[in-house]
Amino acid sequence: LGQSGGRTAPDSDLVPNDGESSRPFRQLAGVLGDLESPHNERPHLIDVNCLIADGRLDMVWTYGGEVHEEETVRGLAQRYIEVLTELIAYCCRPEVGGHTPSDFPLARLDQAGLDHIEEQLPTAVEDIYPLTALQQGMLFHTRLADQAGMYWVQNGLLFEGELDLDALRRAWEVVFSRHEVLRSTVVWEGIPDPLAVVSRSVNLPMRVLDFSHLSEEERYRAHEEFLAEDWERGADFTQPTLVRLTLVRLADDRHQLVWSFHHLLLDGWSVPIILSEVLEAYHAFREGTEPRPAARAPFRDFAAWVAGQDLDEARAYWRGRLAGFTEVTSLEVRNAGGEPGQEEIHLELPPSVAGAGLAEFARRHRLT
Repeated sequence: LGQSGGRTAPDSDLVPNDGESSRPFRQLAGVLGDLESPHNERPHLIDVNCLIADGRLDMVWTYGGEVHEEETVRGLAQRYIEVLTELIAYCCRPEVGGHTPSDFPLARLDQAGLDHIEEQLPTAVEDIYPLTALQQGMLFHTRLADQAGMYWVQNGLLFEGELDLDALRRAWEVVFSRHEVLRSTVVWEGIPDPLAVVSRSVNLPMRVLDFSHLSEEERYRAHEEFLAEDWERGADFTQPTLVRLTLVRLADDRHQLVWSFHHLLLDGWSVPIILSEVLEAYHAFREGTEPRPAARAPFRDFAAWVAGQDLDEARAYWRGRLAGFTEVTSLEVRNAGGEPGQEEIHLELPPSVAGAGLAEFARRHRLT
């Protein structure tokens, strides 16, 4: 606690002891002197600087003696310590999740709503934030659909040759630890708006099926039945992850990995990123080295950016862009039968289109 211009460093040894001589930096003890000119105009009447070192929280309260008396600031600091102590005591109670709404500001929850979410999940919560509008739309149609497989995506990867199952598991564990969307589920009951809930860690949702002893026809039928069962099961929002991994052993040197997930987690741009990191980590573990993936911004940053947008400004923009339109423009596409599903259409493109021209067209229009 010091008046403006003078600050005292937290107590510590000036010279490292023998047990800590390897540490490159240590706190300096004693008064450091004036760090600012007394003629400077401070932006705040009271400055609070905090430092955590060696497991201890040190706080320095700086104030102007011409505005506040020491007794006033000392009382404020003491009240701060009391509130902080009460908060720590609350978070350490066994019946609470150890979090308060201030830990997840994007979620805009009260304590009851936060406790309700943490009661639903068997894992420790790392983060909570709102869904984007597109994710909310996918969740709406998933809940509205009669079939559980709505927006459930299945990707198949065929491995030929020797497969190191342990390295593959470790590779996926690394990628799960890096990308919070893979450790996310969605909750909506008992809260105003649906939220994405990220678990601090999850058990890798991988299982292994062995079809190698079956005949070719039986193997094909068993594989198709598995894919149908997985699709009909769809997303289980009671689990801490909306991802499932199933490794199907077709032969000693032939395996297929079925990677299933709900589409609100990943889009066409995200899937190649995940797969490339899995394969890079797999090869690194096979070679006895540690993977070194590039740093990537978390999805939370995008969710925060979306949540901070000015909707009134967006409405004004689109009103201006759409001024003059007098009729509704239909963008809906229906198939002839009117039934949901998918169909494969094969087209033969001339070399001038199928080569670099097609790839350049996709890049220019940002198509997957």
